[in-house]
Amino acid sequence: MVVMYTKVYILPIVVFIWFPITFLVTYLIALQAKDIVAFMPYVSDTGTYSPESCVFGQMLNTGSILIGVVIYIRYRQLQEQSNYFHFVSSVKTLNRHCLWLGISATFGVSLVGNFQETNIFTVHMLGAAMAFGLGTVYQILQTLISIRIYPKVGSKNVNYYRIAISGCCFISCIITLIFAGISLLAFDGEDITKWTSNYAGYKEHVVSAIAEWITITLTMGFICTFTHEFRNLIIYEPEIEHTYEESIHQSDINNTSSIDRY
Repeated sequence: MVVMYTKVYILPIVVFIWFPITFLVTYLIALQAKDIVAFMPYVSDTGTYSPESCVFGQMLNTGSILIGVVIYIRYRQLQEQSNYFHFVSSVKTLNRHCLWLGISATFGVSLVGNFQETNIFTVHMLGAAMAFGLGTVYQILQTLISIRIYPKVGSKNVNYYRIAISGCCFISCIITLIFAGISLLAFDGEDITKWTSNYAGYKEHVVSAIAEWITITLTMGFICTFTHEFRNLIIYEPEIEHTYEESIHQSDINNTSSIDRY
């Protein structure tokens, strides 16, 4: 019996809900343990120390898989639509680029969750750059695709949303990176997870942290826009085919022939 999945549109909604819950839980745990300051910590600060780091890593790993599935489904959807509507080759090229950019960004999310900033700072920052940077580029390219394939496929209103979200996300991402660099260079304390107004670079840190939270919120909002297109999708359970039956059958014949000779 072939199994069909018709409620694919729920997956982007799950992603949209998953990450805020993740950061809320780790924020509350870290705040209770007095591992962070209450006002505007970086997202990574909420998952730096144990036990919140365990929850942070596990939930980010799960979330990265969920986003990866959404990205792959979107890729396959555009691939099928390209074959049916005969989109121009540039759409197919952008779609392939989006797949690799998106998967790389999800890998960055996993790095952020597994390599805490106080343990291996370089790897943590690499993951953050991949998640935010490549994730933002992914949104921009997806927006370009949506514009190019309309009106054959898609919605004008959804396109407007994507233009606004990806544009704002690009700006907030740049602000995050610039002010994070300035604040880190100015910081004169010992623990960046407990950054208060007593330390240099505090104002820049707050600006960067606010922009980071905005970037994450916008990214989740962008993923949620796929709900509209996914309502028309049906996914069938993958088929599995054995390719070794013939070789086994031939082996049985050879063994039988050998026995008969004796």
